[in-house]
Amino acid sequence: MKRAFLILAASILSFYTFAQKQTEFHVDKTYSLDQTGTVYLSAHDAKVTIIGENRKDVAVKIDYYMHTKGIEWGTREFTVDIDSRGDDLYITEHRVNNSGIMGSVSIEYKIVIKAPVGSNWDIDGDDDDYNIRSINGDISINADDADVIMKDCRGNKFYFDLDDGDISMDQGKGELTARMDDGDIEIRNAHFETINYRGDDGDVSIETSISPNAMFKFSGDDATFDLVFTNGGGSFTIKHDNGNIDYDNNFRMMDKEQNLLSLSLTGGRGKIIISGDDIRVNLSSTQSN
Repeated sequence: MKRAFLILAASILSFYTFAQKQTEFHVDKTYSLDQTGTVYLSAHDAKVTIIGENRKDVAVKIDYYMHTKGIEWGTREFTVDIDSRGDDLYITEHRVNNSGIMGSVSIEYKIVIKAPVGSNWDIDGDDDDYNIRSINGDISINADDADVIMKDCRGNKFYFDLDDGDISMDQGKGELTARMDDGDIEIRNAHFETINYRGDDGDVSIETSISPNAMFKFSGDDATFDLVFTNGGGSFTIKHDNGNIDYDNNFRMMDKEQNLLSLSLTGGRGKIIISGDDIRVNLSSTQSN
């Protein structure tokens, strides 16, 4: 009986020791890409750094470590496929998790990509952090719980679809589309022609000029809109329920009803529409009276 117990104990200890392991995956290679090609990136739970450089290829460095501690059973697999297809590059993560664990799992996952300045990006992720700089192509990010920091990105088209994530940009121009939930967006030194924003429970802080034919649409519930206009003008329509609206003396009131306020800002023909329930709107213009 004692011998059987020792054999069982040794088997459990062996299994437990086996579970104290580290799974690793690494890539450090360069791949071809057209100067204006698109990089399609699919990753989850990663810290992603994307850097635009004067180069003719894409350098990809991936370091993934998964540490498990405890008693684990089943299988886990992690791989990333990287394929050049025509003018584009596809970076696609694959995971298999048919395991259970009595213990803990910790993951360290970093992706660093250096690509041509003019490259375009189509990103799909979840629980990621993105640090993007010096990319002048179009950027599209569809992710849950992701934070995005963009610096010196001079493209003409930006698309974001995020839940519970924040966006920070030090400049922007062209077209901005953002769908957000419980996330904040802050943009400075912008020159947008089109803005289409929809979000709930978020703070929107944007400093932009208004181009002659600009169309800006903001909508959200329980949201705060702090909008600073550095140049240009146009008509403002604010549709609200239980709204709190402030504006400086550069704006002229055109019409006011219970749930509607119309304003005018001299200097252009842009159209700005803001709508939502329980919203707070602060409008200011840096131009002199």
